[in-house]
Amino acid sequence: DTARYILDELDFDSGPVPFKELGNVSPKILAQILRNEHPQTLALILGHLPPDSAGNLLQNMAPGVRAEVLIRLAKLEAVAEEMLVEVDRVLQSQLIAIGGKEGRKVGGVNSVAEILNAIDRATEEEIMADIEEESAQLAEEIKQLMFVFEDIIKIDDRGIREVLKEISNEDLTMSLKTAPEELREKFFKNLSERAGNMIREDLEIMGPVKLSEVEAAQQNIVKQVRRLEAEGRIVIAGSGGEVLV
Repeated sequence: DTARYILDELDFDSGPVPFKELGNVSPKILAQILRNEHPQTLALILGHLPPDSAGNLLQNMAPGVRAEVLIRLAKLEAVAEEMLVEVDRVLQSQLIAIGGKEGRKVGGVNSVAEILNAIDRATEEEIMADIEEESAQLAEEIKQLMFVFEDIIKIDDRGIREVLKEISNEDLTMSLKTAPEELREKFFKNLSERAGNMIREDLEIMGPVKLSEVEAAQQNIVKQVRRLEAEGRIVIAGSGGEVLV
């Protein structure tokens, strides 16, 4: 059964991180296994997966359930440790509050924003539209925490140069295919004249490309930007709601 399968995939004795091994299960297989589970259970599982793994799983869920799962994840704060250990019962579509130990932080709007940042733009927009229909306020909170390719304009020139060190010319060229002119110039002014001219030429001779390829390149760059910000190597203006001085 579902609970037994998931338990077989886990090793609770190896450490305190619940659902750790789920990241190694194929997203398609995992989505199939969990297809009949309660959205609250799915939210709990997503909250324990790395954003990339959670995003892959989310994209393989039925479109009708994705927004509800993220809404529940956004509202999820703490779950009793006993409940995480009793994963077999959790995966039988029940969340049983067991007291006695401090809960583990597993959800919240931050988690939802991180997951949405990890999936493709088309799926993200579809899910956000569903969330906005359900709760405009929650959708706005999520948007405030999300970082999209166009937000790179908020990075100062020093930060842009750091980003350029970490990305490939192929991704940069492809990502600029649909970028606003202001953002294009932001990149070009921080490239050497030779590198800038090469990319401009590549853009001029580039034929029609799939939008999904452009968005994939942009997502690769966004991932590097978020990593650099987490490492403290760049600052994104207004990030986290803090005032920059």
